[in-house]
Amino acid sequence: MADDARRELRERRASLGATEQQDRSRRVGSLAATLPWWSTARTIALYRATGGELDVGPIGDLARAEGVTTYVPVVDGDHLRFGRFDSSTGWSANRFGILEPVGTELVGASDLDLVFVPAVAVDGRGNRLGMGAGFYDRTFAALIDTIRPRPTALVAAVHDEQIIGDIEPQRWDVPMDAIITPTKVIVVSAP
Repeated sequence: MADDARRELRERRASLGATEQQDRSRRVGSLAATLPWWSTARTIALYRATGGELDVGPIGDLARAEGVTTYVPVVDGDHLRFGRFDSSTGWSANRFGILEPVGTELVGASDLDLVFVPAVAVDGRGNRLGMGAGFYDRTFAALIDTIRPRPTALVAAVHDEQIIGDIEPQRWDVPMDAIITPTKVIVVSAP
C-alpha cells in the first residue's frame, strides 16, 4: 500500500473526537472476553494508543481484574520486548514518543499468550498494515510459518473503518489470528 494511502488512513482515525474514541475504547473492552484465547491466556500484551489508534486500555483493566498479567511493548533495538505493567507502573517516553514502563520485568514475545497489535489497516484474512517500521513483524517473525493454533495469538485492534479490502502481504508480514473492533470480533484462525 502506498505511503499516501497509509497517511490517509492514519489521518482518518486521528480525526475521531475524544468522546467517540472513549466510547469505542469501552466497547472494544467488552468484546475482548469473547476471543477464543481469552479464557486460557495468563499473559496478555497490549499497546499504548497514539495518533488515534484504538485504545485497548479497558482490555488491560479487564485482564488484570481476572488475574492476568499485562505487558506493553518496549523498543529494544529493532525488536520489541514487553514490560509488565499495572496501575502503579511508572512511564517514560521512548524515542518515538510512546510511553514505556520504567523499572519493570521485561519478557520476550514467546512468553506471551495473547497480543493485541495496533494497525493502520487490516483485511478480513488477517493481513495487517502497520506503521511501516516492522517492529511487530520482526518481533513475531517466528510465528509466520507456525502451524495454528500458534503458541501466541495475535489480534489486530482497529476501528471498524480500518478494515479494508485485500492487503497483499509481503513475505515478512506476520498474519493476525483475529481482528477486534468496537463492534465485532473476526476470528481468522481459531485454537
